[in-house]
Amino acid sequence: MAGNKHWVGTWAAAPAPAEGVVGFNNHTLRMNPRISIGGDRLRVRISNAYGNRPLPIRAARIALRDKGPATVHGSDRKLIFGYRGVAGGPLLGQRS
Repeated sequence: MAGNKHWVGTWAAAPAPAEGVVGFNNHTLRMNPRISIGGDRLRVRISNAYGNRPLPIRAARIALRDKGPATVHGSDRKLIFGYRGVAGGPLLGQRS
């Protein structure tokens, strides 16, 4: 990052092996992190560190949460990994 800007961690989840899970097939996963610090950029890292086969990520999005499962209108954004126009192909390891 340019100038005096730097990344500050505000929320994380440790990768852990899944226990008794057969796998995901056409599932949507939603996480609701509690962000404690603001900024004008966001860095997201997705990990399949304990996966024994590739995890296809067809799309990834982020938005501000409103009430219940609703999101704040106009806050929904598509995540782009490594300046690629899509979330990426099958993930084995991690991507940020």
